[in-house]
Amino acid sequence: MYPQFGVIAMLIENLRLLKVGNKVRLTADCVYERAMRPFRSIYFEVASGQADWLTLSYHPFLLAAYLPAWRHGESRVRVEGDACPLLVANLGRIATWHAYWYKKKLPPPVIEFKPAAQLHDEKSRRTAMFFTGGVDSMFTFHDLRRSTPETHPASISAAIIVYGLEVRKAETFVAAVRNAVAFGERTAMEVVPVETNFPEMEDDYDFWMEEYAGTGFGAVAHALSGGAHTVYCASSFDLDKLRPWALHPFTDPLHSSSDLEIRHHGIDVRRFEKVRSIARFEAGVGHLRVCNKAPDGAINCGKCEKCLRTMIGLLVAGVLDRATTFPVREVTAEAVRATRIPSDAQWAFNQELLEPLARLGRDDLVAALLHNHAKMKKLEAWRADRGVKGWIRKQYRYLYG
Repeated sequence: MYPQFGVIAMLIENLRLLKVGNKVRLTADCVYERAMRPFRSIYFEVASGQADWLTLSYHPFLLAAYLPAWRHGESRVRVEGDACPLLVANLGRIATWHAYWYKKKLPPPVIEFKPAAQLHDEKSRRTAMFFTGGVDSMFTFHDLRRSTPETHPASISAAIIVYGLEVRKAETFVAAVRNAVAFGERTAMEVVPVETNFPEMEDDYDFWMEEYAGTGFGAVAHALSGGAHTVYCASSFDLDKLRPWALHPFTDPLHSSSDLEIRHHGIDVRRFEKVRSIARFEAGVGHLRVCNKAPDGAINCGKCEKCLRTMIGLLVAGVLDRATTFPVREVTAEAVRATRIPSDAQWAFNQELLEPLARLGRDDLVAALLHNHAKMKKLEAWRADRGVKGWIRKQYRYLYG
């Protein structure tokens, strides 16, 4: 279905809670005014036993719709209901960062809304985090738990794991939830699986990773604000590697409202240091999940670049033999050479491992990582020389050296 004549803005409307089998769904409709893009019923869905986590609020849908509306030239986003003035103002600040980072030419859409008061009683809610089982989220859990008593209201007591964002394959999600629940049983943490379809608002993967993912996690957090007053997002990068990115310490807190605080954690710790910290946390070592390429029912494949990079970190930290979610407990140079480093960002994480591996006497793995870096640079050069621009560059090198 496409927008009809007479619609005067991107509309976010028809907010409702539905019972869908043994689950409860929070849903609303998003309709474009100008862009010829399909009407969407966006939803956030949890098990019936966790229905009290859902909040009948337009906040998650405003967050889900705002950046796609801007990208496709909408001048306004109109919420047919209440919204928090702080959240609306924060979206304007996010737009300022995105305009600066990504050189946006179009002005951001104006948000039309009715100001809302706070929705919840703080005493009824707690602190949660987004949890994949990966190095970043496992470190965030461990770091916050060891610094805050379990009985303190700021202690992490719930883990949100999302199907439809980072994990988009049903079998992978089942394995990820199983792993998270087992970890939660060892650490007294409730696991809240939630399913959403809002990435359908914008299916460009590069846009998702570079700009949209942070707002996406913010949308999920607001959908679940019936159960949490604070939600943590784990940092993807440390300060040395920081760059414009969807999950960023400048913008993540700006997904907050007067009713829900979102915090960014771990920007001050390098990736290998996170692995070393997890190595001292037995439950963490035993439940690491870093892979979305694992065979059905498995937690990690043990073969991809991300798995092997993590396994090397665990090897250096002396705990790879206890990392039971990986199908193998050794790392060979041949296995490393069979992988591909996708970008400079991933190479930076591998680069942290070179010196510790040399001290460990694993020069074979150092050589394999350097070999993969050379392969990456060769591929980058080949890609740069494609097309008309590449032809011009080659002619310039031929003529001028």
